[in-house]
This record gives sequence, C-alpha cells and structure tokens, in this order.
Amino acid sequence: MSIAFTNANLFVGGYELTTQHNQMGLEFSVEALDATVFGADTRTMKGGLKVAKLTGGGFFNAGVGSVHQVFMDSHALSDVVIMLFPEAIGVGATSTGSGYMMRAVELTYTHGGAVGDLHPFTVSAEGRGAGL
Repeated sequence: MSIAFTNANLFVGGYELTTQHNQMGLEFSVEALDATVFGADTRTMKGGLKVAKLTGGGFFNAGVGSVHQVFMDSHALSDVVIMLFPEAIGVGATSTGSGYMMRAVELTYTHGGAVGDLHPFTVSAEGRGAGL
C-alpha cells in the first residue's frame, strides 16, 4: 500500500519541515517468506516482517531548523521520530485527523541541481521497531 500526501504536515526530530517539502510518500510493505515444503508444486508464501519507508523532497534550505541542518544532524541515527499528517494542521486545531508516526533511520539525503534551477533535495528513511 502506498499513500501520497498533497497537503501534509511533516515533523522530524521535533522540527516542523512542512514548508520545505513539495513531495512526500509513505509506503508500507511486508517481507514475503518462502514456506514451500517437499511435495508442493507451487511456492507457498507467508507474511514476514513489516517495513515502513518514507520518501520526500523539496527545495534546499540552510540554517537552524532547516532541512539541511535537521537531516545532516539525524543522518544514520536509529531513533529519529518522524510524524506525518495527511491533512494540514491549523493553528489552534484540537484534532489533527489521522497521522503516522515512526522511529526511523534516515537512509539517504541528497541535494543539488543544474545551473539556473532551484536547489532540490530528496530524503528517505525506514521505520525501525514497533509503532509502524
């Protein structure tokens, strides 16, 4: 199952990074384990461990609380808390609707582009442990 966000709110390690992103995705999957036994003429598969993967991107921004500072500081840490809310959160709101939270490991953070283009970045992280 894959979920696409169009007006999401994103919080990474206590920082609100919503306005620095223009794309965000969250994918849930389960490993397929081979449980085929002797005498079977067809593979038998069983669900294994769950996996949650976050991908996103936007435009580079430097400084305190920026994507660059947050992602460089959290690169390869094992328990960065990431929260995604598919609906915009208004100031003073008492409900955020549905949301997703996970402890994650940041896997990739890349940035750079061509001369004359806005400076893009992409990031990916994978859920770690319970709470997916």
